[in-house]
Amino acid sequence: LTDYMPSLSFGGYHPLVVHPSNHDLILGVVSGQGAGLLKSVNAGVTWQLLANSQFDQQGLGSVAVHPTNTDLMYISAGWFGVWKSTDGGNSWTKLAALPGGNVTDLILAKFNSNYLYVGVVGNSGASQAQNGVYRSTDGGSTWQLLTGLPSCAAIGSQYASGAVRLESGKGTGVVYASILTLGPPTPPQAVTAVQRFKTTDGGVTWTALSPSLGGLEKRSWHLLLAVTPGDDNHI
Repeated sequence: LTDYMPSLSFGGYHPLVVHPSNHDLILGVVSGQGAGLLKSVNAGVTWQLLANSQFDQQGLGSVAVHPTNTDLMYISAGWFGVWKSTDGGNSWTKLAALPGGNVTDLILAKFNSNYLYVGVVGNSGASQAQNGVYRSTDGGSTWQLLTGLPSCAAIGSQYASGAVRLESGKGTGVVYASILTLGPPTPPQAVTAVQRFKTTDGGVTWTALSPSLGGLEKRSWHLLLAVTPGDDNHI
């Protein structure tokens, strides 16, 4: 149904959403040449490419929507930052208060539509302290770097960068994070690990979860995370 669109590069994380209050509204972010927001208002039968003039050649990763307001949405654009639209995706404003870096995931919390969470990685040198998981409690106007999670050099160095995956539950304050972290910077690739965390107070404190079974998977595009809508403990 989208073969005729300029780009079909769904290279990010959380790149597709069916709107929870209108199941005919489907949104997807695509990257590279022809990048932008793909929008369907008829359950995927036809599609429109929006914001290509702003995002062409960029790497778009995630799209997050307000649960009831179909005009309010956010997208992450990698090193291009986080953007907000209040008119259904036709125009976008960059959220300038978020520090620079590669935004690898973006979610709007299911328990509070004013809460946004993003993972920022890839900063090195003097900017390394900007790496981490950030929270906004005011729709993206201001951001706070959360403590108790891997940050700084653990998810960004001159040799490699980690990755962050985020998802919330419906229970108040429930958020999960899966983070691909880096060890000592040994060229050409840092030693990696996968760590998982849960908070029940919106990110004030975090509890480390047990590692999953099997061998270590070092490829960031294989780092996945989901929470069952009806059961915050089923991940």
